[in-house]
Amino acid sequence: MHASLRTCAASCESAGGDRARVLVFDYSDRLVPYEQAWHRQKELVAAVLAAADAEAPIVDMPQQRPPPAGALLLLQHAPVYTLGAGSSLEHLSFDADAPPLPLHRTERGGEVTYHGPGQLVAYPVLDLRRFRSDLHWYLRALEEVVIRALREVSGLEGVRRAGLTGVWLPGGKVAAIGVRARRWVAYHGLALNVAPDLAPFAAIG
Repeated sequence: MHASLRTCAASCESAGGDRARVLVFDYSDRLVPYEQAWHRQKELVAAVLAAADAEAPIVDMPQQRPPPAGALLLLQHAPVYTLGAGSSLEHLSFDADAPPLPLHRTERGGEVTYHGPGQLVAYPVLDLRRFRSDLHWYLRALEEVVIRALREVSGLEGVRRAGLTGVWLPGGKVAAIGVRARRWVAYHGLALNVAPDLAPFAAIG
């Protein structure tokens, strides 16, 4: 995933009020196999932890102080189903041993979901200690990102649902969210349905 990508640096406000740098890796113009993006996230988690532990620069950003707070991967996946760590196979309407598309059980939270073309996937790899060491706060923050993006880009009003994680429009769920954290470095993230093929969603519930 290192070839022919658009990379930039963005900033956001940390818990201390300073501007924390975040690397942005934009692969959104292509279809990325799930396992490839999963591996890249793990590489970035290790790099963020190493940078924080050693006060060293994150990969691809030499001689930067303080180290960046993390990275953001933007991409579309080739068609795939993924299961959260605690997902039940009862949510699948097909045989998990003979799935119609690749099927991966991951370490993220949440249930089964489908990823495919026309869906924007965002994987923030962030050191939450630079912001707030609170996964519930982080999930709500990701929802807020989606709600604001829908409003500002398309004029749509996304909403939350009590007791659930994600964002909904009147026609149904528009964004799924599931994360994992290792020593407060969060990874996995959100999937926003822009113009996907909805047929594969019929196989999961």
